[in-house]
Amino acid sequence: MKRCRMGISRLCAVVIAAACLPIPGWSQEKAEKPLPNWKPAPTLLRQLGQEVRRDTYTLRPPKGYLLLPEEYQKSGFDGVLWVGRQRADGTRPGLTLLIATPPSEIKHSLTPEQALDAHLASIRRNRENWFQSDVQRGRVGGREFIRAYWAGTDTRRGFDLRGFVYLTLDGRRIVTISSQDVAPYEKRTLALAEAAALTFRKR
Repeated sequence: MKRCRMGISRLCAVVIAAACLPIPGWSQEKAEKPLPNWKPAPTLLRQLGQEVRRDTYTLRPPKGYLLLPEEYQKSGFDGVLWVGRQRADGTRPGLTLLIATPPSEIKHSLTPEQALDAHLASIRRNRENWFQSDVQRGRVGGREFIRAYWAGTDTRRGFDLRGFVYLTLDGRRIVTISSQDVAPYEKRTLALAEAAALTFRKR
């Protein structure tokens, strides 16, 4: 989108701050419940590009998306941003892969839910008419993920936005895959971005 870099430095700071929160107990029932395997639709796989590697992780972004890594390098976190073609109204879809590691002095390990709440809170800060789905749990590439979908109106530009966030913990690392776009374009672009998210693998 026209400004699809959503304050990455602020987002990372909020996620890391969540690591200081107390950890709720995990029920045995939740831990043992079988998880669905989330996979991209075969029809959408043909619209994805070649596998891109970042650190020990890979992902296939949509074909034609442009890689813009500079924002993450400036903020001190590892990750990449892909953007689609800019439209006549100045908007364009975005897809991000973010890898954040809390500083060693933070002793608490955060739960996936805490990290996801922090990520969504950073998005919600500049949204009105906020909607957020229930958190879902599944597997992507053999790894346990949680995900949530959201919608809201951008308070600065008035655009109606839709998006999603996938999140997994890899040791102390917080790995998020997220996308957003303007309505009504999101009906197509978010499905494609989610297919890309579901190609995530750790090598």
